[in-house]
Order: sequence, then structure tokens, then C-alpha cells
Amino acid sequence: MSAVPAHGLQRLFFALWPDDELRAALAAAAGTLRRACGGRAVPSRNLHMTLAFLGNVPAARLPELQAIAAGLAAQSFVLTLNRIGWWRAQRLVWAGTERCPHDLEALAVALAGRLQAGGFRTEERRFVPHVTLLRDAGRAPEPATLQSLAWRPAQFVLVRSVPAARSVNYRILSKWPLRAMSAGL
Repeated sequence: MSAVPAHGLQRLFFALWPDDELRAALAAAAGTLRRACGGRAVPSRNLHMTLAFLGNVPAARLPELQAIAAGLAAQSFVLTLNRIGWWRAQRLVWAGTERCPHDLEALAVALAGRLQAGGFRTEERRFVPHVTLLRDAGRAPEPATLQSLAWRPAQFVLVRSVPAARSVNYRILSKWPLRAMSAGL
């Protein structure tokens, strides 16, 4: 990991970060969809599910964010990515779920609430669990479902967005575990 500047603003967000196997499956789906929809596939190294987008945050506030996240006692869950969606205005094609697990919704809501209580701005819109696969898509995908991909995240992360030539790189700054699911669930 690169050093974090002690001054200035950092573009930050909290996310779930796929493992390599899921990342490869999502990248393959993005490749197929790109042929049908046009646009640019999100590089596989950048695939993630945003829990809370913070935008530009003073670097000096990073310890506050880490303390907020460390104070969450979030339960692990299984998320099934089985749906392809399209947001016309943003020209995004994404992978999502037909049913958001309760524990995922609880994590996103609790995180947003704690961030707002700590004086951080978060998006006002309702949490929609998704992984963006394509940007600048020229047309909507044909109605289809995604081959079901089961995802059991073990942790959530704080990520810094670093501009790069014609792209962006994401750097994980901190990680927090999700509590293991109880046996028999």
C-alpha cells in the first residue's frame, strides 16, 4: 500500500471487495456484456460494491473514519449476484441481486448513520447493492439474469480513489472483519 498524504483531500468510500474468483467471474460477465452494450468494462482490479461513498475528505479525518468502522459489529452474510441492471442516465451496467440480504442492508444503514452522526456527508439515496461492470454503455443489456454468483464477504474496507492516466486506481486503506455466521444458518 502506498503512503497516505497527511494533508489535502482524499476521495474515499467504504466497500465490499470481491475475492479473486468472484472478480474473475464478474470480469467475464462484463466482457460478454460489453460486446452487447458497448462502453468500457471496469478493470477487474477495481470491481467492488460500494457501501457508502464519502467523496473528498480531508486526510486528517481518516482516523475518525477508521474509528467509526471499527465500532460496527456487522454480521457476515451470503449475497447472490443474479441480476444485470442498467442505469440509463449514468450509462452504467451492473450486477446486482434480486433480494438484498438483511445483514447487508443493516451494514449499509448502520455505516451511513454513524458517518452522518460523525459529520460526514453520504449519499441520500437508498442503498442499492450492485457492482458496476460497464461505464458509458451505449445501450441497455437485453433482459437477462446473471449466472448466480454466491458471495460471502469476510470483511468491508475503506478505499481511496487515486486518479491515473485515463483511469483510476483504488487503494484499500483499512479492513474490518464481518462476524462469522452462526452454525446452522
